Amino acid sequence: MKLIVSIGFLIFCLSASAEHSFVFMRETDAGKQIMLKENGVETALTRGQARHLYPDITPDAQLVTWVEGPSDRDLSVVMLDRANNIR
Repeated sequence: MKLIVSIGFLIFCLSASAEHSFVFMRETDAGKQIMLKENGVETALTRGQARHLYPDITPDAQLVTWVEGPSDRDLSVVMLDRANNIR
């Protein structure tokens, strides 16, 4: 019975996460970029050498925020309105 409940919970979690969008920071040798994962597809929201940190997204996935700048001492808040493609 515990196995059935565990499998059901796992299926629920996997199906629920497939319907949601989330943002995260990906760090590579090229820098730190903000990524959006939606319906299993990852899309880079930033590019370049600036530092891109601390992403967040609204529950409806229409607004994404992060901070970016050339150094840790020179950062600005960025808000992306995905519905209108405005930064």
